[in-house]
Amino acid sequence: YFFQDLEFLTTKGVNLKGKKLPVDLALKYIENSSVTSLGGFRGMAKKALFELELWNYDFSQPGAKTFLERAVEVGEALDKEFLIAGSERASTSIDHWANFMTVHHWGRNIRYIGYFLAEASSMMNAQFLWSKFQQETGRKSLNLQPTLAKLLAEGYYKKGFELPFPLAVEKFTGEPFAFDNLIRSEKELIEKHIDGLNCDKHL
Repeated sequence: YFFQDLEFLTTKGVNLKGKKLPVDLALKYIENSSVTSLGGFRGMAKKALFELELWNYDFSQPGAKTFLERAVEVGEALDKEFLIAGSERASTSIDHWANFMTVHHWGRNIRYIGYFLAEASSMMNAQFLWSKFQQETGRKSLNLQPTLAKLLAEGYYKKGFELPFPLAVEKFTGEPFAFDNLIRSEKELIEKHIDGLNCDKHL
């Protein structure tokens, strides 16, 4: 998350001639980078749901769909749910079969939900740290914060997997493991990005 940290970027970022990264360019980079990351996060959520829904089915029942038929059915349903407003996408069965390039989906190894929850946890940790440093130091930044290493060491590294998920995250952030604040902040980011795109169109 250092590359979504304005202070870090403007302090460390330089071009080939050694000129510092301008604040306006850093802000634009953070906005675009965050929107791109959010797209990846949505994709991870979609893969996790695909995996869960694919195997939440009795393939041995009379008249059951074949494995590939079930994959297409679940994939098409999720395509509709995850379609971004105003966009169109013609999907084909081959799109859904492409999921089986890795053992994740065809080996009953339900793993993408773990990746999704880990990514969500890291986002919640970053938000907590930014807020904490803003209150304590007046700087909403991870850059050159003397207590950052100790916070992470005491909160996570020394204890490892001593606490089961999501208790470790809840103890570290002091908040329940929930997506409300996460979704709200990402929604605000998207709305701001869309407003900026609409403004550009009228220039």
